[in-house]
Amino acid sequence: MRITVKELHRNMLGVINERYNDLANLQEQLATGKRLRRPSDDPVDVANDLQLRTRQKELLQHKSNMEDAIGLMSIGETAMESTNTLLQRMRELSIQAASDTMSTEERKYINREVEQLTRQLVALINTKHKGDYIFNGLQTKLPPLSVETSASATVDDYNELNRAYFDATTL
Repeated sequence: MRITVKELHRNMLGVINERYNDLANLQEQLATGKRLRRPSDDPVDVANDLQLRTRQKELLQHKSNMEDAIGLMSIGETAMESTNTLLQRMRELSIQAASDTMSTEERKYINREVEQLTRQLVALINTKHKGDYIFNGLQTKLPPLSVETSASATVDDYNELNRAYFDATTL
């Protein structure tokens, strides 16, 4: 086989064109900051890249879920501690009100404080986290408790009921 000058030139021009294409690819990589721009660049590396990106998204979602759970537990813990404090105060007031030395007026004040504590307790039970009630099991869109007030629910009415009951039982 005879190699001519024309063939050497054609071969050299082919190599130069390949290098220009390589240079264009490298410049495009520099401009975009990405080595893999198309799946045809390197199919194995593209597949690995896709797997890594998927795993990264999974880990970010896992982190977000953990932060939500920690926030939910923190809010729940705070609500439970406050509930415990309120219940202890209600117990103290109940013990005070049970004493025979308390006057009706003092019991009215205790009743008002217990009513206020009850409202606070209901508010704690209806605690929300990200728009969902945390103490209502699976029905997170519905409040666990609601307070229905009545104008007749006073200490005087309670005392009247007690008197009526004792009068009826002693006959």
